[in-house]
Amino acid sequence: MKESVVDHLTELGFSGAEAAVYVALLQEPKATGYRIARLAGKPVPNTYKALDALHKKGAIIVDETGREFYAVSTDPAGIGYSIFFYEENMAPRKESVRLLAVDGVIPSSASIRSRAYPYTTEVYAVTRDDLPKNSLARQLLDWLRSRGGQALIEDCGYVPLQGE
Repeated sequence: MKESVVDHLTELGFSGAEAAVYVALLQEPKATGYRIARLAGKPVPNTYKALDALHKKGAIIVDETGREFYAVSTDPAGIGYSIFFYEENMAPRKESVRLLAVDGVIPSSASIRSRAYPYTTEVYAVTRDDLPKNSLARQLLDWLRSRGGQALIEDCGYVPLQGE
């Protein structure tokens, strides 16, 4: 009889559920718990117990980033709040997330930049007035305002200054 990966993992001390979940994670490392349960053929509660056990054993690393995002994105009636940058650049399950318009305005780089979208947050780079012109802080601030700095800000998924 041919031995499977699950058999080898159980020989190493994994439970059957842990082994099946681990193999599912190898297939889709960034899958949600629900997706892992489907791949492993295990009930969702048992999958989360196995994930917790694997984490405690040090066999997996749990990425807590976006935990709430995953919970909301897998609930057909779910609604949540997220940062535009996260949704646009980091959210792994874009197909299950839709941005909602506020007062008829959908969030986008353009609507955030123009302030047409009402919920925005400023990110500031501040220096003291009395810093020498050649200080590293002043040089950094000047560079952030430059074409190259603004291009990097945009490449990183943030909205650059208008007209700069």
